[in-house]
Amino acid sequence: MKYLPRLLALPIALIAACQNNTIELDFDTESNPSGATVDGTGQADTGLDDSADTGVASVDVSDDGPRPMPGIAGYWLLATSTQLDPSLPFQFLVLAEEIEPGLFNLTMTSLSLEPGSTTSPRQLVGEPKIFFGVPLTPDTGFEIFTGPLLIPGAANPISGTDVTVDILLSGMPTGQPYCGAVSGSVTAPTPADLGGSTFGTEKVTDNLAALPTTFATGC
Repeated sequence: MKYLPRLLALPIALIAACQNNTIELDFDTESNPSGATVDGTGQADTGLDDSADTGVASVDVSDDGPRPMPGIAGYWLLATSTQLDPSLPFQFLVLAEEIEPGLFNLTMTSLSLEPGSTTSPRQLVGEPKIFFGVPLTPDTGFEIFTGPLLIPGAANPISGTDVTVDILLSGMPTGQPYCGAVSGSVTAPTPADLGGSTFGTEKVTDNLAALPTTFATGC
């Protein structure tokens, strides 16, 4: 993806522990309730490589216990496992930029996925969304309310159609670097409850060709 957006949120109490999510797949602004402004129209040139990656996607649960939390700043692969089809997560590339100690701007852009795929082609698609001034630390949780968020059909591995969601991401500092619960709903084209969905993150380089084929979709 050659551009990425930014977004806003506020800290909250840590949510209850998320259930482990393991998938072994054959590859074949609006206003935030807290008053924060979310801009979904800006585009940023990130200089990312556009080459695609292929392989098998799964959650890696180590027998050696949880991995140390990596640094927050940089790029994350964010994967959301929904009740629509937990085996086909929606994926986003997030850029976390520290604007002052403990405060970050987050730019989130959808990654393209062929129907039924978890790793191909994973190119940046659609408008980036920016969340400004999100408090993030290695020791605290957070909440991010997206407001209406359009996920292009090219980034929908379940049906290949455009969907609009209105969701809340409730994160805990127990992932790589975060993981947590997703609440809210699909608002279009067909309303659907997303309660019980989860998300995971993995730190990645700024090269789309290096996206992991094994990644978390929950805690």
